[in-house]
Amino acid sequence: MSKHKIEGEPESIEINGATISFMEMLIPQEYPTAKNSSDCAMLWNTVMTGIESTDNQQVLSDDMVLAKHERSNSTVDLRGTCIYSMGDRRVEYLSGGGKLEES
Repeated sequence: MSKHKIEGEPESIEINGATISFMEMLIPQEYPTAKNSSDCAMLWNTVMTGIESTDNQQVLSDDMVLAKHERSNSTVDLRGTCIYSMGDRRVEYLSGGGKLEES
């Protein structure tokens, strides 16, 4: 988010060779957005270090985080959620909203 602000809040920014979008349903967002599970994994791998994420269950190992995207069912807030899980631990990230919840 900081790099996004410093660069004047463009639609996307590049971090370590990855393009991070800040647009959700053609609406600019303050935090990074993800449209699918692959985007969720890319976001994790771009901003986190030490533990890799994948959206492909076939290549998932015990030391990786599985990334999954769920579309919103709300008619008010259309942003989806990235769900990151490893074993019995789970973290949810509201796409474009910056909100994290652990469950």
